[in-house]
Amino acid sequence: MNEKALVSWVGLRGAVPIILATYPLVAGVPGADAIFNLVFFIVIVSAIIHGTSIPSVARWLGLAAPLEETRKLSREFEVDPDTHSELLEIVIPPNASVVGKQVVDLGLPKGALIILMQKGEDRFVPGGSTVIEAEDTLLLLTTDDLAESVRDRLLNVEEQKDTPCPASPPEQSLPEPELTEQDTPEDAAGSTRSPP
Repeated sequence: MNEKALVSWVGLRGAVPIILATYPLVAGVPGADAIFNLVFFIVIVSAIIHGTSIPSVARWLGLAAPLEETRKLSREFEVDPDTHSELLEIVIPPNASVVGKQVVDLGLPKGALIILMQKGEDRFVPGGSTVIEAEDTLLLLTTDDLAESVRDRLLNVEEQKDTPCPASPPEQSLPEPELTEQDTPEDAAGSTRSPP
């Protein structure tokens, strides 16, 4: 229902009503000039009022959606669709395990290559000694089958080092056999042995 309300608010705007208003002019209908001028004025006012209020009405009807975040780096490159390559653009989160590591220490699989890196406003091709920091943007070229493992490796969250080790369960001792007055300690030990 909200979608219909938004469409009806926007309605037919622009050239369509003006073109429809030209039919009386062409047909020579008396007063066609006044009709055309009136339609033209209404279209202009409506476009200004409705056009500028569409975002507010969409929010009011609950139909406004946030814009998808545009990629920063990969829009500058294109991969041939006939190849099995894939471009990955990854923003390193602050708690990722790769933060503080050099590119050479990332352990990326063979077939994955960082082709561009952005630190703040600086874009460059990283070397092996380049240190990965939080909020860095990496553009990687990899194969389709490696894409998920590369993403997992770079976005892997570092485990907390302060967490205490779980306590090991207490050792359970076996109950000792009870001795009666007739049994000697040697008999008790022999009773636990299996008969020959």
